[in-house]
Amino acid sequence: MKRLSRRIPLQVLARLIILAAMLVACGPRAIGQMVTNTNTSVALLQPVATAGPATAAGSSSNAGDVEQASSAAGRTPVKAGTVAAPASLGAGAVGSTSPALTTARATSASSRAAATTAAVASTVTVYAYFTQGNQLVKEQREVSSTAPLRESINSLLAGPKDSGHFTQVPKGTRLLDVNLAGPNVLIDLSSQAENIQGSPAIPLFLAQVVSTATQFPAVRQVTLRIAGQPVTSLGGEGMAIPEPLDQSAVQKMLQTP
Repeated sequence: MKRLSRRIPLQVLARLIILAAMLVACGPRAIGQMVTNTNTSVALLQPVATAGPATAAGSSSNAGDVEQASSAAGRTPVKAGTVAAPASLGAGAVGSTSPALTTARATSASSRAAATTAAVASTVTVYAYFTQGNQLVKEQREVSSTAPLRESINSLLAGPKDSGHFTQVPKGTRLLDVNLAGPNVLIDLSSQAENIQGSPAIPLFLAQVVSTATQFPAVRQVTLRIAGQPVTSLGGEGMAIPEPLDQSAVQKMLQTP
């Protein structure tokens, strides 16, 4: 046995002993599979030398063993000194982002920012004036920036949102027309505006309309129309209405008993 071990390398002798044991235990068919697995295991245990001038020859041999062992194990061979990219991503996908994807993300972000800016720019803050006792109070509204004067009058006619505020505008009154000419704005209301309840409500009604319209710097006076007709008086008592109306005229009416 000692003579045999001297002639045969210990590694080969170990393989023969393993094969003999497997032959006894499993039969001939398992031998072929075990030979393949044994060769693979032995090859994978071989050290992989780093490529360099001093070990170039040894590295070539070891690299070949790794390729052979990897092929036997069903894996793609990887040469010494290289790193393989994941097969599902491709070599160019490791640690990088597709230029097309980056561009798409930037475009999407820009579109969202532009849409937000456009939405903010399309509205403007205005006020509609209502009453609380004998005083005027205002409520804030966000309306279209394309027609803020018209929208503010429509907000007035729609009525207050605060439960503690009231309006002297007759129910059902609609805006028929708004026409700005210089500092004067003509406001034409529907015929329901004539159904105002009581003389004390008339100055407050006019104050609501004038204050809502003159909140804009370009507007100084209001010419009121009802169903297209000039308004010279309102209410059952026929209270005289000056034309045009401005803040001073309304305040004078409010102070008149």
